[in-house]
Amino acid sequence: MAAALCFAAKRWTPNGIDYAQDAAHIISDILSSDISGNFIKNGNRWGGPSCWNPCYFCPAWLRIFIVFIDENQSLFSDPSGKITTLEDTIANVYGDMDMIDSVNAKGLYPDWCDTSGSTVVKADGSDRWYYFTASDVNNDNYVTMQSFNFFYDAIRVPWRLAVDFSWFGDQCPDTEAMLYEMAAGFPQVNSIVDGYSIDGTPWEYNDRDGFNSYAGGTNPSTAFNSMMACSRMVLSGPSEDYYQSIVNGWEDPASVSTAYYPNTLRLLSLLYLSGYFKNPYDISGSTPDNPIYIERYAWGPALDLSNGYVWVKLDSSPGWGGWQIHHNNEGQFNVKVEAESGSPSEFSGVNWCYQVQQCKLETLVKITYISGSKTIIIQCW
Repeated sequence: MAAALCFAAKRWTPNGIDYAQDAAHIISDILSSDISGNFIKNGNRWGGPSCWNPCYFCPAWLRIFIVFIDENQSLFSDPSGKITTLEDTIANVYGDMDMIDSVNAKGLYPDWCDTSGSTVVKADGSDRWYYFTASDVNNDNYVTMQSFNFFYDAIRVPWRLAVDFSWFGDQCPDTEAMLYEMAAGFPQVNSIVDGYSIDGTPWEYNDRDGFNSYAGGTNPSTAFNSMMACSRMVLSGPSEDYYQSIVNGWEDPASVSTAYYPNTLRLLSLLYLSGYFKNPYDISGSTPDNPIYIERYAWGPALDLSNGYVWVKLDSSPGWGGWQIHHNNEGQFNVKVEAESGSPSEFSGVNWCYQVQQCKLETLVKITYISGSKTIIIQCW
């Protein structure tokens, strides 16, 4: 939710909803309640290196928070301290991910683990103590209260890391090697089953979740195919058989009560593999198929022309409306404007805006940088 609000604040100015203020509120709560000792917690009540879930680590979202805080410092108390906490948390958790990887050299991660020592071991803590009975303890269920297998929690790790590498690859160069190890271990999609030990050997019964009677490592799985396909993007994209297995892998909720889960992972995978799951906070390289939408009667977001151009769609008034290009308090700008109809025009602006331009409803416009300020703002009505 916090990341979605950051994306909304970047694209739309307040128009009844202050996306930036709401994002800042939730990010502050995350930092105060969901992170402790520069490490992620399992929610807001408990957790740390001695018992944590690697699939809860969402490094791409944390990096979005860093950029958002830096750009909206007035919304935060001690913004530099918050940025440092997020940076240290990313580094610390990635360090523990490296510890796990150094043990198994397979790029596979457990559902739950303890990395508080010198190596990864099975966690012996749980949020489930309150549910235990004497029978549970006598049957050793308390020993298996958290899964140590690469199972239905950990299968989300490949997607988490793939998104981080795709969006912020220059900040996480080691993530490529992690993804490569995952991908290299599963060359054929038809051989993938739903669960493994973290060393790539068959799913281990004694490392199961004691509260889940389901035995893993025996069945094909849309969830596993979908998430492992994301790791294969470092191998120049997923193979055709992977792609087809995901396209055809819909699980019928009428026959599988938990079908929401694999179908959701399938959707996320297809979005990512299609190339459309790009970083919404980076609006500097928009395309005609995915332009930046400028709402009517509102100031649009600051548009970065560092990549040379930007595509926008103007939601002007029915029939004919108007729009203005403004610099973002950075001085004169010089741009070329190409609308869906009419010849390209070159405009310069000094101090505030250049002039009013008439346009039709839902006009698609390409704005190309020529000189001067590389950040502009558009208003339409």
